[in-house]
Amino acid sequence: VSVDYGYHLGQRKLKVNGRLLDYPTLQVQPMHIKWLQQDLQQRSPGTFGVTTSEHDLVEYCPGFHQIAEQHDVRLQLVGDDHIVTHKTSPVPYRTGGALAGCWWNPKANQLCPDLSPQGYLIYHVSGEQMDCFYKGLGQRIAIVSHRYGAPLTGQEKIQAHLVQPRSGESLEFSVNGEDWQPMQEIGKPFYRTLYSATVDTRGLPEGVMTFQVRSTATDEVRKGTLVVMNGESPSPATKGAELTFTVGSKITNAKTQRTPRGTVSVVWNGEVVGQIQPQTPQTYSFPIPGSNLKAANLLEFQFSEEDDGMSLNSPLLTVQGNRVYDPRDAAIKEIRTGHWGQGAADWGGFLVGTSAQLEESPFQRKQNEFCFVLTETK
Repeated sequence: VSVDYGYHLGQRKLKVNGRLLDYPTLQVQPMHIKWLQQDLQQRSPGTFGVTTSEHDLVEYCPGFHQIAEQHDVRLQLVGDDHIVTHKTSPVPYRTGGALAGCWWNPKANQLCPDLSPQGYLIYHVSGEQMDCFYKGLGQRIAIVSHRYGAPLTGQEKIQAHLVQPRSGESLEFSVNGEDWQPMQEIGKPFYRTLYSATVDTRGLPEGVMTFQVRSTATDEVRKGTLVVMNGESPSPATKGAELTFTVGSKITNAKTQRTPRGTVSVVWNGEVVGQIQPQTPQTYSFPIPGSNLKAANLLEFQFSEEDDGMSLNSPLLTVQGNRVYDPRDAAIKEIRTGHWGQGAADWGGFLVGTSAQLEESPFQRKQNEFCFVLTETK
């Protein structure tokens, strides 16, 4: 069942520059809700429902939650946001990126707003079990265990998959451009083979690390950017720094503005440096002493309440006049400004915590750990 919720289902008049123009209501209309119910009623006995729509129908289709319960709708396939994400309640949905990336903009480096490559989700259904994976356009290799800029400590297992492997084909990996080594095959989920490699960060320099994966049969190579964080190397910056961010305030194009229910501890390299107050939109500034600055630093948040969460803008570390951002944050800013222009640099932000109600968008990403690399700061 497919519903285009926005472009032709209901019109409204909005005044723009003194003129009344037609805009969509962004609500599924009664006649189409009736059709949706009739269509779902006609499904074969013993089957369940999956809908496709531009956005979450719970938000844009009146009564959809009840319709889904009545007709056993298990999943919504949604798009338009051009990111890869999912939500588990009240009616689960999954967004499958976009072949268009950032709407075919060449300045976005063939990436979506969340750094996913241009691509699509592939589903496999067996009985009542649905599995899926994301495939980049024209890509058979992907690093699947760690996001861009994730922190690594000690021995870490990094996983990658190979789609439709050829006879005798396998994967190899390289760390920071060093010698290529074979990855270990660990599974064969549908349509692909899964590989793993163990990286011991204790022998690597602190800071940004490049992890590359290649096929033994083709010239395809995929690269991941991670952060080695063993906490052993002091920062080259001898003076202190200042950490600033804003919680729960309205930010341009941020769909969610949320403050935590309870207090939240701000943890820098394992030490509590301050508290976030509950239910209070506020800008915070915390001094970080030079003794607690490393070459690679980790910012975390500890919630006093379970299933809590909050929205915040880009955390900023100011060190001796230098502005330092989390590597993933910086990479997303580059894609965002490439598509929407320099004015979009500070749009959106992050969703922190474990609440199931935190809903990602092109301008807000879920993230609970932030890295700040100071290896080049004097």
